[in-house]
Amino acid sequence: MATGTSISGPSSAFHVDDPEQASGYRTLSVPAILGLILGLCSPLCFGAPLLFVIPIAGIAFSLYALLRIDSSDGALAGRPAAVTGLILSIAMVIAPVTRAFLLEHLRTGQATEFATQWLQFVVSGDTEHAFKLTTDSLRGPAAPDPMDKNAPKPPDPYDTFRDQEIVKQLSTAGADAQVRLDEVGGYDAQSFERVYVRELFNVTPAKPNAQPVRVAVTMQHTRLAKEGRSRWLIWTVDDGTKPSSIPIPQSQ
Repeated sequence: MATGTSISGPSSAFHVDDPEQASGYRTLSVPAILGLILGLCSPLCFGAPLLFVIPIAGIAFSLYALLRIDSSDGALAGRPAAVTGLILSIAMVIAPVTRAFLLEHLRTGQATEFATQWLQFVVSGDTEHAFKLTTDSLRGPAAPDPMDKNAPKPPDPYDTFRDQEIVKQLSTAGADAQVRLDEVGGYDAQSFERVYVRELFNVTPAKPNAQPVRVAVTMQHTRLAKEGRSRWLIWTVDDGTKPSSIPIPQSQ
């Protein structure tokens, strides 16, 4: 005679026909997952500008997922994934712009400091030191034409520098002349190391009723192969009252 009893209890299995269990089931939003994946992959855009499509697509998928989740009356899940993907994608879109802005601000400040110091050398009469901080000083004098024995000797770059009218005006201003930045006339970042900045200064001699000399200085920040380091150099200096722009760069 069997004495065992059959003990039955509630089943832990999920039944789709059970209203209470069905009401707690939520479908994971596929666009939310795609937005998260694209957000995680968005740092790849730093390696190639064309890959900016990744964070842009991540923003689109994440926003679409959030709209679907909000309008699903609780049937769709995945809001944390969509929000995370959205934040990551937006951050990767904004980061390069912010980086470029900060770099421009930093480089412009460095250029202003360098140009101000350079102009102080010129107004104090130390044109030799000032010339050594120009790109022309790196090129040296032009080689004479070997085919023409009667060709005149190429002009010395330093003499050419001193003979510029604007340099003559500045070198007579005196060491006590006031050098003041008036405006930034141009900024051209051709690469991380090769940058051109054009600034306009007013140089006022320390004399009664002296008229300020307006001068435009274009600086180049680049890596010098012979020195193995990057530094600022004067690219051009000219009359600031005449319209001008950043010159077309030439190879060193």
